[in-house]
Amino acid sequence: GSAPTVDAGGGASRFGGVVYRYADKYNGNIDEYSPIFKPEDRLAAGDVYEPGFVGLAVWAAGFVSLLGVGGFAIYSTSALSG
Repeated sequence: GSAPTVDAGGGASRFGGVVYRYADKYNGNIDEYSPIFKPEDRLAAGDVYEPGFVGLAVWAAGFVSLLGVGGFAIYSTSALSG
């Protein structure tokens, strides 16, 4: 296992160097590195985000609305709103 066999006080670790009690049951520690997907199973095109014109338009609309809500909040709480 990847857990130390000695605890912080210098004594033997509680579970003998395994993180969980199920290390023997499942043939290894649960904290070990075990990726769900292998790199060769992934789609190469998924590494690049390409939103296109629609994605850019959605982003711009969201940004403009954020600025508009912020501007309205400033205006409505200022002395200019009457």
